[in-house]
Amino acid sequence: MGEDLIGKNILFIGPKTFHYENEIIKCLQRKGGSVDYYNDRPFESNLKKVLLRLIPVLLKREVKSYFLSIVKRTEEIQYDYVFCIKLECFPFEVLKKLREQQKKARFIFYTWDSFLNNPNPLKCLSAFDRSLTFDRRDAQSNDLLHRPLFYISEYADIKEEMRTYDVLFVGSVHTQRFKFINHFLQNVDRKYKCYMHLFVPSKILFFARKIFLFPTYGRSQARDFKFSSLSQGEVVSLFAKSKAILDIGHHNQVGLTMRTVEALGAKRKLITNNIDIKNYDFYDPCNIFVYEDDWKVLNDFFSKEYAPICPELYNRYSIDGWVDEIFELKYSSTAVR
Repeated sequence: MGEDLIGKNILFIGPKTFHYENEIIKCLQRKGGSVDYYNDRPFESNLKKVLLRLIPVLLKREVKSYFLSIVKRTEEIQYDYVFCIKLECFPFEVLKKLREQQKKARFIFYTWDSFLNNPNPLKCLSAFDRSLTFDRRDAQSNDLLHRPLFYISEYADIKEEMRTYDVLFVGSVHTQRFKFINHFLQNVDRKYKCYMHLFVPSKILFFARKIFLFPTYGRSQARDFKFSSLSQGEVVSLFAKSKAILDIGHHNQVGLTMRTVEALGAKRKLITNNIDIKNYDFYDPCNIFVYEDDWKVLNDFFSKEYAPICPELYNRYSIDGWVDEIFELKYSSTAVR
């Protein structure tokens, strides 16, 4: 177990996801590390991102060339750590070349996606010295370490404002989320004021979903969605104005979403359909409403005061706690199998 990252060289390969990669880089640098970052996604084009999901063989050569270029650009640097997140399309044969090149580096893998949604990492796990997942079910099935996600300091430092909204949803919208949000809005008491920011990266992706994911998207209209994401500051501002955060987990995973942990960081109540949250150390029915089949009991949930959790647990779910645990630093909490 290391004490810190002072003087350590880190090669970080992970997706650009709402600037979380920048927060991870800053945290690694605060702990003394020198970081070189490369995007885990070879394409910025939304069309290519769609093709990569639907017909990956069309882009196989281009994908391999992109990751080989990373190996080439880093061949003169000796890293202490190679840290990879998600590995959506990283070819295993290229990863092996990187491993052969960086013989002294400790290879660490973390995923914030389930293997049902993103199976490519299963081909690559043998290349890593340490592998962790945010999904408790995947951890148990594949003998990996389970480590939930994190919140960044902006949520811990949130300033209290007048609570304009009773329920807030901000996030990307897959099929089940759109269906669940509609169900929620149709059944929740009208006295609750709700704000919903339903994000889809592009109209191309929206219409692709309309075609391939009918009927759950079939009745939706482009006007139901937002095609530009909110900045982190805008999301934090909405959190400050909201009493509770609505979260809808993906049907292919039980791992807690980033929004769930951000609600914890902001000390906001949470409404979720993820029953597995009851297995977590911070679960408290005063703070977390788990939807199973009845919205009527929301009135009772909102009548209860928020119950603070102990500082040790609160700190564990911060980004600093997350990095400490991933890299096995001296202030690490214990990752569990």
